[in-house]
Amino acid sequence: MRASVNDVILAYWKYAEGYYRRADGSNTEEVEQIRLALRPLRRLYGHTLAQDFSPKSLKLVRQSMIDSRLGRRTINQHIGRPAIAPKEIPRLRRITKKRIISQS
Repeated sequence: MRASVNDVILAYWKYAEGYYRRADGSNTEEVEQIRLALRPLRRLYGHTLAQDFSPKSLKLVRQSMIDSRLGRRTINQHIGRPAIAPKEIPRLRRITKKRIISQS
């Protein structure tokens, strides 16, 4: 089975919810920031195969953030988050593939 961008987002979301926790078990603010960062990615490319997500796709996600009038600093922070950052895509594909296989 080939992973879609939604599959990658879901795998990363599950990881983030477990990783970004306070000692009392509640989520840190980073979880909310990740959710906000993933929203335009999911809206634009959720059903696209992850292998087809390209630097050009990332530019369109960034443009969507600009069009929604987010500030430059916020956009740069969102684009730098692991689920969106281009340098992380190959690693996230491997994680997603492992999770999809284990769920089958």
